[in-house]
Amino acid sequence: MADRILIRGGAVVTPDAVRHGACVVVEDGHIASVLGAPPPDAGDTVDATGGYVLPGLIDVHCDAIEHELQPRPGILFPVELALRSLEGHLAATGITTAFPSISFAEGEFGVRTGTVASEVVEAVHRRAGTSPVRLRVHLRYEITDRGALPAVRDLIAGGRVQLLSFMDHTPGQGQYRELEEYRRFLAQTYGMAPEAFERLMDRKQAERRVAGAGLAGLAAHAHAHGVPLCSHDDDSPAKVDLVRRWGAAICEFPTTLEAARYAASVGMAVCVGAPNVVRGGSQGGGINAQDAIASGAASMLCSDYYPAALLAAVFRLGAVPRTLPAAVRLATLHPARAAGLDEWTGSLEAGKWADLILVGIVRGLPTVTATMIGGRWAYRLGGGGTRVPTHASAPFPVRRFR
Repeated sequence: MADRILIRGGAVVTPDAVRHGACVVVEDGHIASVLGAPPPDAGDTVDATGGYVLPGLIDVHCDAIEHELQPRPGILFPVELALRSLEGHLAATGITTAFPSISFAEGEFGVRTGTVASEVVEAVHRRAGTSPVRLRVHLRYEITDRGALPAVRDLIAGGRVQLLSFMDHTPGQGQYRELEEYRRFLAQTYGMAPEAFERLMDRKQAERRVAGAGLAGLAAHAHAHGVPLCSHDDDSPAKVDLVRRWGAAICEFPTTLEAARYAASVGMAVCVGAPNVVRGGSQGGGINAQDAIASGAASMLCSDYYPAALLAAVFRLGAVPRTLPAAVRLATLHPARAAGLDEWTGSLEAGKWADLILVGIVRGLPTVTATMIGGRWAYRLGGGGTRVPTHASAPFPVRRFR
């Protein structure tokens, strides 16, 4: 049976349990069943003994495309090459559905220009049928880039965008509460001169004062085309209420626990960064992601700028066996649900796409040994068999969460 694959012997992580020794049956690109014992007519068999079988990770915010495009300031690589490099990295880190985060922020963030952003969006669209990873576009719009509004609207109307977020990096609120912090970031990361920074600040302050009407119209345009809307760097309940009036359903990277808890209490899906979990805190002085998860304020993880952090964060949070399904849901079922994909992916359940990963613990770190997307192997460690290594050591310790 060439179209049937049996994955057996591993610890299968379903939405609610870890089923040791269960079997996942794949047929015609979909999960046919999750069984307690192998069927008699097994077909091709993959031995996952000693490791885990997880649903493929869903990454709704992946800035790594920017590093692939511009690994050093001023050095720009071709979009097609950057995307292919990113796809290989995603498959090797267990991410089966990714939303490369492509930003319109003219004049302030390196590759976040209208020209580059539009080119990347179109390239992702072209690769939809050939990419080994399921790619979807998360278009990030800086609210002070009013000149980009027509292009953003056209991309949404053309079916090129699957997630839209509003960003506001104007100092004094959000991610950059202090002007000097923002100045230092742009100078160190992009080499922005002091004179250019002052001109940028003048423009952003002026544009921010008149941005409201355009944002409401853009939000309505996105909703009319079935594109979910995200907020970004919410720092207060008042900011959360504002973005909810525009119809935002996902709160990304809230900068205070107060904002995160309020967003969760009014039904928003709250997303925090996996690098924050792995590193033990925010690089910019924001909230601790583990605290937000432990308090029930955050329900989703994304890779943010570092794809390898997503799986590492899941196993850091799920080191206590009974919490592993909950940790896995943060990077699979919950983001799939927020993005409107949970009918097809995000969990190991009959009828869904056969997007799954085999994971072993090697020298204390979760390691992807094979990635399957739509019933086909997109990645195999060493390019050969799919047997998962046995545990070389226990996963690193972690705080429990509910």
